[in-house]
Amino acid sequence: MTVVQRGQSFQATVYYSKIKPGRWRRQFPTEIEAKRWELDSTEALQAGRLPDMGEGSNTLGHSFRPTTVGDLMEYKCRHHWGNMKGGKSACANARHMAKILGPETPLGKVDKIAIDLAVEELRKQGYPESTINKKLSTVRFAFDEAVKDGWLAKAPSVPFFKQGEGRMKVFTPAEERAQLDWCRATGDMELEDYIVTSYDLGWRQAEALTCKPRNLETDTYVVTLWGQTTDVDNGTKAGNTRRIPPTPRVRAILERRAEGRGPNAPIFDMDQDELQRRWGRMRTALGFALDPEWVPHAMRHTFCSRLVNDHNVNVAVVQKLAGHLRIETTLKYVHVDERAMEKAIAALAGQRNSVYSPTPQSNPAAPHATVASHITQVADTIDQETAANGMELQGKAA
Repeated sequence: MTVVQRGQSFQATVYYSKIKPGRWRRQFPTEIEAKRWELDSTEALQAGRLPDMGEGSNTLGHSFRPTTVGDLMEYKCRHHWGNMKGGKSACANARHMAKILGPETPLGKVDKIAIDLAVEELRKQGYPESTINKKLSTVRFAFDEAVKDGWLAKAPSVPFFKQGEGRMKVFTPAEERAQLDWCRATGDMELEDYIVTSYDLGWRQAEALTCKPRNLETDTYVVTLWGQTTDVDNGTKAGNTRRIPPTPRVRAILERRAEGRGPNAPIFDMDQDELQRRWGRMRTALGFALDPEWVPHAMRHTFCSRLVNDHNVNVAVVQKLAGHLRIETTLKYVHVDERAMEKAIAALAGQRNSVYSPTPQSNPAAPHATVASHITQVADTIDQETAANGMELQGKAA
């Protein structure tokens, strides 16, 4: 700690190696003010807080250092989340957390108690654990980055709450018919088209509402959803490109909706807000206004579940069609019903040998065509090796 006179002012310097950058300096008109700041800054650093560098340091210039929760969240919105997919949602969550924690709260004052009180407030506002985790993740990330940048000595402990299985709704064929019947009765052909394509393509809302004729192959009407964001494409959520072959009824819809439109004009005229309004009217009319699971996104869950339950499609194929990067995500979308489990047990019971033997493959030239056949072959190999080793040991014993 030093205070040195520099011309007509006094420069105070404090050192603390545990926090970057490790040295802080500030000019004062009198020696007494410099020494007081020196003592206060040392105490703050030892308590895990940054020194008060005055209002002049809190600018967007080279020396900018966020000192409050509001400053930190806005900084991350401008320089991190703003350039990412889903950045709008992340910034909304970050600003909401800044409002709860207090936008003028100094970073060093956000401790475990402050986080616990914020969680309590989120629960009072009715947010589920999954949403609370998303909001808290912005706090965790922003404060961890503040520590890395030397703006804070130690980040607060931010919990992660165990989540349930998430959305469980899978629409039944009867519910699908009721939806389509309502659309026809009210003359809402656009919503009807959206519903049919969602059930048969399993695409996300944003992917459907931004689909353009340029995304459709001319002859087959296979839908290509481009992963990267460009001037004419929003890109997929996961950033991966995928192609989805249409069912006959979807192909007819795509042909009709693409006709007469330019290559970059969306095939649907409604946006997400309009979709929610129309869906809400239908849901209320059908008596499901109070069911939180009765939402458009449930059609994507229905798409994945039907492929597995009704058509015995390999989960890896479902993953590709849904555009998930991780198969664990697909498993959350696939809700295996009792019919599928009964079929599985019936297939097992159908083996009449006393020792279980797998169903012969129809294409022996491609033994690893499915995961199931691959697992079976591995199991058979292990059994054969075990038997061979047993014979060898018996021979040695003899």
